[in-house]
Amino acid sequence: GYEGRYDPKNFLSYVYEQYGVVDCEVFDVYCIGKGSEVSKRKRFTDDDGMTAKISASSLSKLLTEEKPSGIVLVHNHPNGEARPSKTDDETTNLCQVVCGMHGVVFCDHLIYSAYGVYSYYASGKLKEIGKVFSLEKLIAEKEAQVERKEGE
Repeated sequence: GYEGRYDPKNFLSYVYEQYGVVDCEVFDVYCIGKGSEVSKRKRFTDDDGMTAKISASSLSKLLTEEKPSGIVLVHNHPNGEARPSKTDDETTNLCQVVCGMHGVVFCDHLIYSAYGVYSYYASGKLKEIGKVFSLEKLIAEKEAQVERKEGE
């Protein structure tokens, strides 16, 4: 696993090194402690090795058990480009909400392929997702819906 403190540049080198040798799709969550150390890696891959995904309940369970300060998601596209798919975006949105519920910083979602690594953080997409899918925003929107219905 990754040893030491989470540093985006060093971690990216680790991603290139580790995920380049993986021939099936994997989905890993790296838990980051208060001192920026990587405290745990949890892999979420189906038994067939063909599907890699995470559910809200699985992530919530991990965050409850490990109590990290932050997380980094890493998964690979062994036979494609690093460009995120619609499913990757949906997974990132879901993880943003779950992290918000647990008070955990969602540091990045990295997608490895033989053609490079895509970073939601570096692309600015994570910041946009954070604005749209923040827990506070979702609650405020729900409260506004309730107020509109009560006013009808």
